[in-house]
Amino acid sequence: MAVLRFLQILDMPRLTSALLLGAGVLVTTWVSAPAAPTAPPVRVSAEDMAEITAMAPIAAEVEQEVERLRAQLATVPQMPTPTRDPFSFGAPRPSPRVRTATPVEPEPTTEPVVEVAPAIVWPTLTAVMAETSGQTAVIAWGDAIEFLKSGDSYKDFRVVSVSGSSIDVHHIPSNTTKTLSLR
Repeated sequence: MAVLRFLQILDMPRLTSALLLGAGVLVTTWVSAPAAPTAPPVRVSAEDMAEITAMAPIAAEVEQEVERLRAQLATVPQMPTPTRDPFSFGAPRPSPRVRTATPVEPEPTTEPVVEVAPAIVWPTLTAVMAETSGQTAVIAWGDAIEFLKSGDSYKDFRVVSVSGSSIDVHHIPSNTTKTLSLR
């Protein structure tokens, strides 16, 4: 339909339209046709028929075996009852309940409250860099990384000295010095 409308739009004569339509049908038939002609049917000789007849008992045995296997598949075997359950580790045993007399609550005693100083969170020595102006320590505090030289301070810490594989760090509020080494 769309081809005819297209041809009417172009205002072509009927003969041209018929020729184009015929060419389209021929090309479609040619494209959809098989690639090669089909082979003629093969005639079965008397010798081939004799071989086929000789194999008939074997084919019957195969058919019997197929039927036996189908019958075997038709019966669904029963699942054996489980002897153990790997997902439960024994039934919970009820705890023995010992009944005692109502306990007498002792009088609360007040103990002196001793304030404990919070533990010092020491930084971690990550690397030591050698520069022309001296050695610089790469120190990590959690997610933060700082580059400090001897005498520099950060938070409550002061770097006392920097050597090739360790640094001495002084915690100012507690007046404690600790040597941090590379891991």
